[in-house]
Amino acid sequence: MISWRTHSESGILRLKRLNVCCYWMPKLKHSNKYLDRRSIEGREVGAVELAFIALKMMARDPGTAFSYVTVKDCELPESERWMVSAQSVLQQRLLDERKAKSTLYVNGPSKVHVMDRIVEYVWLTADPDPENYFDNFRPDSEDDDNFEEWHSNWEHGGTRTKQQNIHQQRDETILGLAVLAKTSDQTAAAWINHLTETNPNMKQLRVLFRLKRPISDRMVNPKGIRRGTRYMFGRAFRKHGIEPLSTFYRIYKRGDIVDIKGNGAFQKGMPFKAYHGRTGRVFNVTKHAVGVVVNKRVRNRIIPKHINVRVEHVKPSKCRQDFLNRVKENEAKKKHAKETGERVQIARKPAEPRKAHLVKTKTNPPQLLCPVRFEIVA
Repeated sequence: MISWRTHSESGILRLKRLNVCCYWMPKLKHSNKYLDRRSIEGREVGAVELAFIALKMMARDPGTAFSYVTVKDCELPESERWMVSAQSVLQQRLLDERKAKSTLYVNGPSKVHVMDRIVEYVWLTADPDPENYFDNFRPDSEDDDNFEEWHSNWEHGGTRTKQQNIHQQRDETILGLAVLAKTSDQTAAAWINHLTETNPNMKQLRVLFRLKRPISDRMVNPKGIRRGTRYMFGRAFRKHGIEPLSTFYRIYKRGDIVDIKGNGAFQKGMPFKAYHGRTGRVFNVTKHAVGVVVNKRVRNRIIPKHINVRVEHVKPSKCRQDFLNRVKENEAKKKHAKETGERVQIARKPAEPRKAHLVKTKTNPPQLLCPVRFEIVA
């Protein structure tokens, strides 16, 4: 660990290097070494050029063929009849080695980020070979660290073995990439026809489309147990930060009436949103939580539910505060009436109707009350 109070020359040099690392490492964490930022940064890039940049970023094989194709005999508008395809020589060889009547799959669309822009692409795959797949994480042999034991393949007799490439993955074999202006069965079929021109073997293969269908363009309403609780469980204005210690030191007893209020700052022991704002009575007290009996309406009946809630999510209820204040006031009135010998009315009486009276129209002319149409009130 480097001391921040060192004054030696080596310590200052290490500190400068540490500052440089702390500055650049977060910036380089999500950088893409296969993307030339000069081709997109500060420029207005069209959709076709952006598709070329995205495919060049993903297809890194030498000699990869990139082609721009216009879709014909399609009902799509003119601006959605293009596609950009990418296929390398290695992928063409893998495609030629496929047996007749085997199945190819068109998957997608998936998203790739080109800096702050998103490009959707599809890819052509085949079933993997469980015995021959690319494994870049082979364990090193014992002689790998000994340079004198390194020998080429020709020194072992000149045998030539076929090695797997990166397209032969464990779960699938990737045979091509493409960016479609609009992902649909028609554009995917046009892409397959374009690949057939350079890969005649595809005429003997079967192609299955596995394209994702968007359910809706609008945001889906979630169904989670905390749906719509951003403001319900949110803390009050200027009440964020560390919870006061009085919340944890408050003593609860059996029979106390408490209000259930979910606190979003604490995830443990949180009540369901159906109990938020309800009032219940404590029936059990544990080390960090209390058991509360709260009524819940289920269709046409009210069921007393026994729930356990941590003390961070309950507060002493003030529902009986008005009643207790009224009891104190009545006791004070009784004491004063007993001392003075007067009779006092303690029972609450409902508000009586107003007494009969005359309304003079001389200084109070009648007014006609009716809605005013199209009146704009600033």
